Order: sequence, then structure tokens, then C-alpha cells
Amino acid sequence: MRSSIKNVAAVMLCITPAAIAEQPQPKRVQAESTSLTQFVPNGTIRIANSSGYLILEGWDRQDVEVTVLKWIDHEFAAATAHLQDVSVTVEHPSSQELLISTARKGRRVELKYHIYAPRGSRIAVQHHGGFIFLSGLTGDIDVSNRSGDIVLMLPDPASYAIDALSKFGVVAPDVAGTTKHKYLIGEQFTRDRQPPEHRMRLRIGFGGITIKEVPPEGEPPVPTSTK
Repeated sequence: MRSSIKNVAAVMLCITPAAIAEQPQPKRVQAESTSLTQFVPNGTIRIANSSGYLILEGWDRQDVEVTVLKWIDHEFAAATAHLQDVSVTVEHPSSQELLISTARKGRRVELKYHIYAPRGSRIAVQHHGGFIFLSGLTGDIDVSNRSGDIVLMLPDPASYAIDALSKFGVVAPDVAGTTKHKYLIGEQFTRDRQPPEHRMRLRIGFGGITIKEVPPEGEPPVPTSTK
């Protein structure tokens, strides 16, 4: 067994960064757009039909900045035209609500969303697969994801009543609560708080959920002006 491990290690040592760099890299066609929308304190931000990478950070401003990066890594004819198969719109269904919705044709286009929102906003996300990262938020949170990961880094997760469920994966909280195993392959974490200051509901089909407490001085920096 040890000799097999040594052989694997020897092979790995031969794969140097230079060797990796020599491999042909796929060409990328991409487009990026940024919008800034005025918002109200403690309003609701809904994100519908998103997929890919979703990063949402709280900031001390009363507007919402949405940056969307679309790209295709495959080299084929008319790749640029295919970027138009995906559109992301930002609209106000009401004065207290902001809707960020995605419409797509086909699956070629990859997406990354980077959103800055007022810290106290209520967040509701319906994600169709990928990585979700939320930080610096203090309002109610409701997130569902088909597969991938959900990671939250919040200044005060202990202020939430929490209901987090992974059908096929684990839930790793940074606060005390009750953990139950679901059919040996899933996990549910709940935390009751009476009365709760805020509520958090997290659902994922295949993947993990991580809830971390981060003090304000430890939060990722956010820009003070738009790009």
C-alpha cells in the first residue's frame, strides 16, 4: 500500500504548474453588466430562477447593486450570440419589493451574480443549482437550492430561528440547536427562538449548508461606490 502511495505521489510531483499551464485552455466569451437600483429599508429582495455562482453581501446603503457576469468556455461558432440566450432583469413589483429574475434558453451560458443590498433586507432565493454565498445580512433569509452549497457568514446567526435541511448532505451550523438525520443521507438543523428576532429557512437537495458567525470587523470588505 505504501509503495502505491509513493508511486501516486511521484506522478503528482511531475505535474508541475508549468505543465498545467502548457495544457490548452478553453477560450472564454463573456459579458458583464452592472445596475444600481434605489431601495427601501427592510424591503424584500427576491431572486428567482438563478443558477451558477450567487454572492449576496450586505452593505450600509439604501440601494441595490447587481453585477452579472455571463460566459461560455466552449469554443464554437456564434458563441457571442449565445450569451443573449440568458437575460437578468431587475424590477419593482411593489414599493417594498425588488425582483431579480433570470430567463434562459439552453444551458451553455454560465452565470455569476454579485449583489450588494441593504443589510436589513429580507432575502428570498430560488436557485437552480450552484454555489450560494451570503454575508453581512441581518434580515429574514429564505434560500432554496437544487444542488451545490449554501454558505452564510452572518454577524449574529444566534438571533435567528433556523430551519435548515439538506436532503443529501450535511448542515454545519455555528450556533446551538437540534440536528436530526434524514434517511441516513440527509440532515436537518433547527433552532427555536421565542420570540425570534429573525427567521432563516434553508433548503438544498444535494449538497451542504454552512452557517458561520462572523463579527463585523471580520466581514469581507464591500465597496463604498459603484463600479
